[in-house]
Amino acid sequence: SLATLLAAENDSMAVAHSLIASVVRARVSLSVLEQRLALAQRIVESRAETLGIVQGRYDRGVQGTTAVDVHQAKENLAAAQSNLPNLELGLRQAQLGLQALLGQRPGAPIDAVTMSALPAVSAPPAGVPMGLLDRRPDLRAAEFRAHASAAQLDVSLAAYYPDLRLSASGGWDAKDLGELFDVDRLFGSLLGDLSVRLFGSGQLEAGENAARARLAGASARYQGLVIQAVREVEEALAAERLIREQLELVQTQVAEAQLAESLARDRYSKGVGNLLVVLDTERRRAAAEDLALRLQQLIWNARVDLHLALGGDWLAERPEPQDSAAEDVL
Repeated sequence: SLATLLAAENDSMAVAHSLIASVVRARVSLSVLEQRLALAQRIVESRAETLGIVQGRYDRGVQGTTAVDVHQAKENLAAAQSNLPNLELGLRQAQLGLQALLGQRPGAPIDAVTMSALPAVSAPPAGVPMGLLDRRPDLRAAEFRAHASAAQLDVSLAAYYPDLRLSASGGWDAKDLGELFDVDRLFGSLLGDLSVRLFGSGQLEAGENAARARLAGASARYQGLVIQAVREVEEALAAERLIREQLELVQTQVAEAQLAESLARDRYSKGVGNLLVVLDTERRRAAAEDLALRLQQLIWNARVDLHLALGGDWLAERPEPQDSAAEDVL
């Protein structure tokens, strides 16, 4: 039937969405790994410089500088160097993974264009119409399959949620609905109304047990996908919001760690500081900077999850390639 064909087309579109999301995640992972490797190499250079200072003080017989200090500085350098092979392996795996997703031969030369220029992710808009969920191909496929089970079924998610909006801070924003509406009750009304449409009004004759069972299964699958879609949007919004808060704190941590390291190195070079303080501040700065990069990757992943949950970018016009055919079915 036409409904079955449209369901299959939306299944294909869902696979395409998933593939695109995987490519974006792989691209982000590759970029972040390149930046983390570059950071690790700078850390090695910095710790080699520290070792040079310590070794020089020890060779000159500066009071307070012992062989223990030299060995500690060497250990600090070796620890930084030991991170490089793991990051290089991760980078190579990310390159091979991206090539496989793009249909390229794994191991082929990588494009010389730098992959590190990863743009910042802008904050999501204040409100996103929940009706965008209706363009999710998996929901549309489930809807068409329900129509294939019962031609009388007429369900449009956007029709039930024309004004309900997603809040960028997480959760549903019902301000546009007025004080008389309760968001949870409104969400429940979708499932209730859908069930009424499915099983009310005597649309199915009492003896059509097989048709009733097929329709019940289609209804359950569709309702389950609606709940799953709402959950995925909630999770993506919450994840991005909380990771952004963490990144802001970590960026402050990075700035303070850099200042502390600079002051500690300066004091030590002047003979008034402690080497252990220098080594500790180096480790803290390195850990904070690496964490900041990993959090940026998590923000990107949360944004990809949000796009998948909404069926695409909320700024893009809603595609209508199937409208005429869908109207015949719906």
